[in-house]
Amino acid sequence: MGSSRNLFALGSAELVTDPALTKEPLANPGKVVKRSRSSAAEQCDALGDNADAPARASQPAKADKPAKPVRPMPSRAELDAAEKALADAEGRQRQERDALAGKEAKLREKRRRLEKTQREELAKLQPKRDRADDAHDEAMRHWRG
Repeated sequence: MGSSRNLFALGSAELVTDPALTKEPLANPGKVVKRSRSSAAEQCDALGDNADAPARASQPAKADKPAKPVRPMPSRAELDAAEKALADAEGRQRQERDALAGKEAKLREKRRRLEKTQREELAKLQPKRDRADDAHDEAMRHWRG
């Protein structure tokens, strides 16, 4: 934004020192703040009947150009449909992952119980095997002589 002319030199701008008028612009530097100092009727009265006649006379007459056709705003329907499809897929996938996580947790628990049962079974069978091994070793010693 900005102006290519010095608006102060042209008389189109003036220094504002009123604290009520400078408060908002100083709080928002770089932002254009527009304030009307009078009503529209007062502004028209200040112009007078022919106030803008010289300005219009100095401008070359513009040829009547055909009005640009009004282009309709692009539709968001396709974007909205794509966003909805994406959100639906993400929700469905999240549910599928949650269901699978539940199954995994149940399988981990089942494996833990199975491993415990197997350890207990081996713990009961190991002494019998050890006794049988000792008995076999003793029998082999007697057989060898």
